[in-house]
Amino acid sequence: EAAAAACILINKTKQFFALKEGICFLSDHMHMGIVDHCLAIASARALVIILSTETLSSRHQLEIMAHSMGLNEKGQGPATIPVNIFGFSFPAPHYYAHVLPHIWPEVSEDEVSHIGALFRTISCPYSTHASDQVLQAQTADILRRLPRQLFGGGNCQI
Repeated sequence: EAAAAACILINKTKQFFALKEGICFLSDHMHMGIVDHCLAIASARALVIILSTETLSSRHQLEIMAHSMGLNEKGQGPATIPVNIFGFSFPAPHYYAHVLPHIWPEVSEDEVSHIGALFRTISCPYSTHASDQVLQAQTADILRRLPRQLFGGGNCQI
């Protein structure tokens, strides 16, 4: 479901502007592993994290969130933009104390803090089941959070 939402987002994005650089779906490169994903994230200009029903049980996605937000805390790394799709429920305090340690036993206090920071960032809703008009408006909201240097041609109306 997250991959499908990402594909819809990419297609809707093309209606607004052309990217200077390419787009990389980390999920298409799972063979790289978390270390190489973290290296890719460190050199990215933006990271859109699709929050789905499986997000809070995916150690890999949680590690990516923690890494990206850790970079952001230091003033480094990509703009990190959380996008929630239908079915995602934001974690309650119980999750951090009782569920997360079972999914990621070695998680540090800093990593827990970084994951929490992502969920304290206002997430953009993305309703893949909605009308084309709604999807265009939600896509525009997400694109407004991207760094301006990503836009081709320099003059983008969103």
